[in-house]
Amino acid sequence: MIMKNLKLSILLMGLLMGMRVCAQDRPEESLSLISGVTTNSDLNNGSINVNIPLFKIPVGNLTLSNELSNSALGFRPNIDESMYGLHWSSNQFGIITRDTKKDFLLTKYSAIQAENGVAGIYPSNGSLSKETNDCIVQRQNFNTGLPSKKQILQNPLNSGLQGEFNPDKFYFDFFGYKGYFTFDNYGKPLVFCENAKLKVIIPDPSLNKCYWVNSPINFQNKNITEIKMIDDIGNTFYFGGTYDELEVNYSQYTFSGVYYNPVLQINQSFYSASRANYIVSWFLKKVVLNNGDIIEAQYKHGDSDIYTSFTQETLVNNNHLFPTDYPSSTQIQSANVEVSTSFEVLRSTYESYITLKNQTKRAILQNINVVGKNININYNYFKDSNQLLHLSNINVNYFGKSQGITFEQTPLGGQYYRYFLTSLINNGELYYFDYYNTENLPDKKSKGINDFGYWNGGTTKGVGNSNNVLDVTLLKK
Repeated sequence: MIMKNLKLSILLMGLLMGMRVCAQDRPEESLSLISGVTTNSDLNNGSINVNIPLFKIPVGNLTLSNELSNSALGFRPNIDESMYGLHWSSNQFGIITRDTKKDFLLTKYSAIQAENGVAGIYPSNGSLSKETNDCIVQRQNFNTGLPSKKQILQNPLNSGLQGEFNPDKFYFDFFGYKGYFTFDNYGKPLVFCENAKLKVIIPDPSLNKCYWVNSPINFQNKNITEIKMIDDIGNTFYFGGTYDELEVNYSQYTFSGVYYNPVLQINQSFYSASRANYIVSWFLKKVVLNNGDIIEAQYKHGDSDIYTSFTQETLVNNNHLFPTDYPSSTQIQSANVEVSTSFEVLRSTYESYITLKNQTKRAILQNINVVGKNININYNYFKDSNQLLHLSNINVNYFGKSQGITFEQTPLGGQYYRYFLTSLINNGELYYFDYYNTENLPDKKSKGINDFGYWNGGTTKGVGNSNNVLDVTLLKK
């Protein structure tokens, strides 16, 4: 076997300066994708990325390929490690993941009004309707239509617009195309990609492209579950389409604590919580090439009904509790669903304790097949004792050739271990990996994080001794 020792240095000061506030509402792989799109040059943040090509297969005017990447973004203890090992990611086929702008969980409506004897989450009916309606194709809300030029000249403030328009960003990575798209005031997609002119094909405007995040999602509605894109050489890419090719967040926000009630003249405890379910990522399902060739992917089939009871009630106040909880581990296994979790303590004081939990239903790629061609790629996985899925091997068959890729993942970190990729064998080539400070890692529900979500080395939220743990779990060689 050919031994490859990958050596790199971690620039700690650059990493500290490069830390960005990033929502922890998605799996580690999706966070890495967004980071890869938004950071054009690794010199911007001082970190060094490692990229390992796994395979490349020409198909028509495209190249079907996989690449394994390690990005030194720092250790977030409250997010499950990726299926490739902590800090590793790979775009297996293609993905669109979005940065949602709406406050689905109504967090900005949580407040303590001690003088009124009220504490909890209390949006107005209008705010509740506005925040919990999720539209895949987004446009400005015009009230009575656009004003004429004469009306604008007479009154420049007469724009005809209602409120601020802040559309989502949809980040994508597929077949060498990286970038994002968003929407203008009229719902027209605006696509940003450095190496191609891409189009987003939106559904017929007369069809419903919206759903309510506080009700079970209709996963049969392709207007919300499927996104189509076309490149400038005539290839069409289909993302999502069914529950299997989607990653869906089932999220819960809790707002609780104690305040002094001046009317009753006592310390009064309170508990409030909100829930939402929403689509966070669309995975590439099919490619129709300009020559008629078709590439198809198969994802693990799961039962979406497992989460129906989760949205039975989505807003509770006055110390009431939700009538249902997240599905149990046994129920999740019976539904053939794979999940990853993140848990974030936003505030932990005597007066208020605020947490955000996400359980993300994963899209698990099983097979890629080029229809009518001798090209087939199979992905195999294993589960750890916490029922978290990890990639075991990839078997590639093309044009009568075969290629095996094996991932050796090892639990490190003591009682609260994470899985690390410790070696990789690709057609006889051996890569091995070592990491900084993996002896004693914190609980995944640790409160010891800073304001960026990174471990601060302690057990309580705040600055802590972050400077002493910057290199924890990062790749050494």
